[in-house]
Amino acid sequence: MTHVRGRADRGTGRLCSGQTEQAGCPSHCTADAASRDDRPAHARRIAMLCVPCQRTWPVEGSGNGVAVMTAFDPFVVGPPADRSQPWRVVADGSLSNEMALGDARIPPGAPGPGRHVHTHEDEGIYVVSGVLTVEVGDERYEVGAESFVWLPREVPHVFANLGTEEVWTVGLLSSPGLTGMFHEQAEYFASLQGPPDPEVLLEISLRYGVRPVEGPPLC
Repeated sequence: MTHVRGRADRGTGRLCSGQTEQAGCPSHCTADAASRDDRPAHARRIAMLCVPCQRTWPVEGSGNGVAVMTAFDPFVVGPPADRSQPWRVVADGSLSNEMALGDARIPPGAPGPGRHVHTHEDEGIYVVSGVLTVEVGDERYEVGAESFVWLPREVPHVFANLGTEEVWTVGLLSSPGLTGMFHEQAEYFASLQGPPDPEVLLEISLRYGVRPVEGPPLC
Protein backbone atom coordinates (compact mmCIF):
# COMPACT_ATOMS: atom_id res chain seq x y z
CA MET A 1 0.00 0.00 0.00
CA THR A 2 1.35 3.42 -0.95
CA HIS A 3 0.95 6.25 1.52
CA VAL A 4 0.84 9.70 -0.08
CA ARG A 5 1.98 12.74 1.81
CA GLY A 6 1.85 16.41 0.90
CA ARG A 7 0.68 19.85 1.94
CA ALA A 8 -0.47 23.13 0.49
CA ASP A 9 2.25 25.73 0.15
CA ARG A 10 1.40 29.01 1.89
CA GLY A 11 3.29 31.27 -0.43
CA THR A 12 3.18 30.26 -4.09
CA GLY A 13 -0.10 28.96 -5.48
CA ARG A 14 1.83 27.32 -8.38
CA LEU A 15 2.51 23.78 -9.41
CA CYS A 16 6.02 22.42 -9.11
CA SER A 17 8.02 23.23 -12.21
CA GLY A 18 10.80 21.44 -14.04
CA GLN A 19 12.77 24.66 -14.11
CA THR A 20 12.23 25.85 -10.53
CA GLU A 21 11.96 23.79 -7.40
CA GLN A 22 9.04 24.97 -5.26
CA ALA A 23 9.24 24.82 -1.45
CA GLY A 24 12.06 22.31 -1.50
CA CYS A 25 10.32 19.79 -3.74
CA PRO A 26 12.93 17.11 -4.53
CA SER A 27 11.31 16.10 -7.83
CA HIS A 28 11.58 17.75 -11.22
CA CYS A 29 7.89 18.05 -11.90
CA THR A 30 6.01 19.24 -14.95
CA ALA A 31 2.94 21.43 -15.12
CA ASP A 32 1.06 18.90 -17.25
CA ALA A 33 1.13 16.57 -14.24
CA ALA A 34 -2.00 18.41 -13.11
CA SER A 35 -3.91 16.79 -15.97
CA ARG A 36 -3.42 13.44 -14.22
CA ASP A 37 -4.94 14.71 -10.98
CA ASP A 38 -7.80 12.23 -10.53
CA ARG A 39 -9.05 13.49 -7.17
CA PRO A 40 -12.71 14.56 -6.79
CA ALA A 41 -13.60 17.88 -8.39
CA HIS A 42 -14.17 19.65 -5.06
CA ALA A 43 -10.60 18.82 -4.01
CA ARG A 44 -9.15 20.04 -7.30
CA ARG A 45 -10.93 23.36 -6.86
CA ILE A 46 -9.05 23.95 -3.61
CA ALA A 47 -5.57 22.87 -4.70
CA MET A 48 -3.87 21.25 -7.64
CA LEU A 49 -1.93 18.04 -7.12
CA CYS A 50 1.51 17.74 -8.70
CA VAL A 51 1.51 14.00 -9.32
CA PRO A 52 5.26 13.23 -9.61
CA CYS A 53 6.09 14.72 -6.23
CA GLN A 54 2.65 14.33 -4.60
CA ARG A 55 2.60 17.95 -3.41
CA THR A 56 -0.43 20.22 -3.54
CA TRP A 57 -0.58 23.94 -4.31
CA PRO A 58 -3.53 26.31 -3.79
CA VAL A 59 -5.57 27.07 -6.87
CA GLU A 60 -5.62 30.74 -7.82
CA GLY A 61 -8.64 32.36 -6.20
CA SER A 62 -9.15 29.59 -3.63
CA GLY A 63 -7.07 31.44 -1.04
CA ASN A 64 -3.38 30.80 -0.42
CA GLY A 65 -2.70 28.89 2.74
CA VAL A 66 -5.71 26.56 2.49
CA ALA A 67 -4.66 23.33 4.19
CA VAL A 68 -5.36 20.33 1.99
CA MET A 69 -5.44 16.78 3.29
CA THR A 70 -3.42 14.60 0.95
CA ALA A 71 -3.12 11.39 2.96
CA PHE A 72 -5.24 9.50 0.47
CA ASP A 73 -4.90 5.97 1.79
CA PRO A 74 -6.58 4.69 4.94
CA PHE A 75 -4.36 3.13 7.58
CA VAL A 76 -4.45 1.73 11.11
CA VAL A 77 -1.66 2.02 13.70
CA GLY A 78 -1.30 1.00 17.32
CA PRO A 79 -1.75 0.43 20.03
CA PRO A 80 1.91 0.90 20.96
CA ALA A 81 3.09 -1.57 23.56
CA ASP A 82 5.20 0.85 25.58
CA ARG A 83 3.36 2.45 28.50
CA SER A 84 6.47 3.30 30.53
CA GLN A 85 5.83 7.05 30.23
CA PRO A 86 2.57 8.91 30.82
CA TRP A 87 2.50 10.18 27.20
CA ARG A 88 2.49 7.61 24.42
CA VAL A 89 2.77 8.37 20.69
CA VAL A 90 0.15 6.45 18.73
CA ALA A 91 0.47 8.06 15.26
CA ASP A 92 3.64 10.07 14.61
CA GLY A 93 2.32 12.00 11.61
CA SER A 94 4.32 10.20 8.94
CA LEU A 95 1.16 8.74 7.37
CA SER A 96 -1.43 11.33 8.40
CA ASN A 97 -0.51 14.56 6.60
CA GLU A 98 1.73 15.59 9.50
CA MET A 99 -0.95 15.41 12.18
CA ALA A 100 0.29 13.45 15.18
CA LEU A 101 -1.77 11.82 17.90
CA GLY A 102 -1.00 10.24 21.25
CA ASP A 103 -2.61 9.43 24.56
CA ALA A 104 -1.72 9.88 28.21
CA ARG A 105 -2.83 8.36 31.49
CA ILE A 106 -2.15 10.82 34.30
CA PRO A 107 -2.29 9.46 37.87
CA PRO A 108 -4.27 11.26 40.57
CA GLY A 109 -2.38 14.25 41.94
CA ALA A 110 0.21 14.20 39.14
CA PRO A 111 1.47 17.71 38.33
CA GLY A 112 1.98 17.19 34.59
CA PRO A 113 4.61 19.20 32.67
CA GLY A 114 5.65 22.64 33.87
CA ARG A 115 4.21 25.76 32.30
CA HIS A 116 5.55 25.98 28.75
CA VAL A 117 5.07 27.27 25.20
CA HIS A 118 5.05 25.42 21.88
CA THR A 119 6.79 27.29 19.07
CA HIS A 120 5.92 25.06 16.11
CA GLU A 121 2.61 23.35 16.76
CA ASP A 122 -0.89 23.80 18.11
CA GLU A 123 -2.11 21.19 20.55
CA GLY A 124 -5.54 19.83 21.35
CA ILE A 125 -6.47 17.57 24.26
CA TYR A 126 -9.58 15.39 24.42
CA VAL A 127 -10.38 14.03 27.87
CA VAL A 128 -11.66 10.45 27.76
CA SER A 129 -12.11 10.08 31.52
CA GLY A 130 -11.40 12.05 34.67
CA VAL A 131 -11.01 15.83 35.01
CA LEU A 132 -7.94 17.64 33.66
CA THR A 133 -7.12 21.08 35.08
CA VAL A 134 -5.71 23.29 32.32
CA GLU A 135 -4.48 26.88 32.22
CA VAL A 136 -4.07 28.46 28.77
CA GLY A 137 -2.85 32.03 28.89
CA ASP A 138 -5.00 33.71 31.53
CA GLU A 139 -7.84 31.19 31.30
CA ARG A 140 -8.34 28.22 33.61
CA TYR A 141 -10.50 25.22 32.69
CA GLU A 142 -11.68 22.10 34.43
CA VAL A 143 -11.91 19.80 31.41
CA GLY A 144 -14.14 16.84 32.14
CA ALA A 145 -14.75 13.57 30.32
CA GLU A 146 -15.82 13.84 26.67
CA SER A 147 -14.55 17.43 26.48
CA PHE A 148 -11.88 19.04 24.30
CA VAL A 149 -9.48 21.93 25.02
CA TRP A 150 -7.41 23.79 22.41
CA LEU A 151 -3.87 25.01 23.19
CA PRO A 152 -2.62 27.43 20.49
CA ARG A 153 1.07 27.70 19.74
CA GLU A 154 2.93 30.58 21.41
CA VAL A 155 0.39 30.69 24.26
CA PRO A 156 1.75 29.51 27.64
CA HIS A 157 -0.12 26.56 29.10
CA VAL A 158 0.09 24.00 31.86
CA PHE A 159 -2.09 21.10 32.93
CA ALA A 160 -2.33 18.66 35.81
CA ASN A 161 -4.54 16.04 37.37
CA LEU A 162 -5.63 17.60 40.66
CA GLY A 163 -8.38 15.05 41.24
CA THR A 164 -8.59 11.68 42.94
CA GLU A 165 -9.10 9.63 39.76
CA GLU A 166 -6.80 8.85 36.85
CA VAL A 167 -7.17 11.15 33.85
CA TRP A 168 -7.03 9.58 30.39
CA THR A 169 -6.47 12.01 27.52
CA VAL A 170 -5.94 11.89 23.76
CA GLY A 171 -3.66 14.60 22.37
CA LEU A 172 -3.60 15.99 18.83
CA LEU A 173 -0.59 17.87 17.44
CA SER A 174 -0.70 19.95 14.26
CA SER A 175 2.94 19.14 13.46
CA PRO A 176 4.69 15.77 13.83
CA GLY A 177 8.01 17.17 15.04
CA LEU A 178 7.12 17.02 18.71
CA THR A 179 6.78 13.24 18.62
CA GLY A 180 10.57 13.15 18.20
CA MET A 181 10.90 14.93 21.53
CA PHE A 182 8.78 12.28 23.25
CA HIS A 183 10.87 9.51 21.70
CA GLU A 184 14.10 11.19 22.83
CA GLN A 185 12.75 11.66 26.33
CA ALA A 186 11.68 8.02 26.52
CA GLU A 187 15.13 6.85 25.42
CA TYR A 188 16.75 9.12 27.99
CA PHE A 189 14.54 7.89 30.83
CA ALA A 190 15.19 4.28 29.82
CA SER A 191 18.96 4.86 30.05
CA LEU A 192 18.88 6.34 33.55
CA GLN A 193 20.45 4.71 36.58
CA GLY A 194 19.31 7.54 38.85
CA PRO A 195 17.16 10.68 38.79
CA PRO A 196 16.89 12.60 35.51
CA ASP A 197 19.01 15.69 34.92
CA PRO A 198 16.71 18.72 34.41
CA GLU A 199 19.31 20.35 32.14
CA VAL A 200 19.25 17.36 29.78
CA LEU A 201 15.45 17.44 29.63
CA LEU A 202 15.53 21.18 28.97
CA GLU A 203 18.04 20.72 26.15
CA ILE A 204 15.79 18.11 24.52
CA SER A 205 12.67 20.26 24.73
CA LEU A 206 14.40 23.41 23.42
CA ARG A 207 15.64 21.44 20.44
CA TYR A 208 11.99 20.88 19.48
CA GLY A 209 10.84 24.44 20.07
CA VAL A 210 9.26 23.86 23.50
CA ARG A 211 10.44 26.37 26.07
CA PRO A 212 9.53 26.76 29.75
CA VAL A 213 7.86 29.96 30.97
CA GLU A 214 7.57 31.38 34.45
CA GLY A 215 4.42 30.82 36.40
CA PRO A 216 3.09 29.09 39.49
CA PRO A 217 2.28 25.37 39.51
CA LEU A 218 -1.36 24.39 39.35
CA CYS A 219 -3.05 23.87 42.67
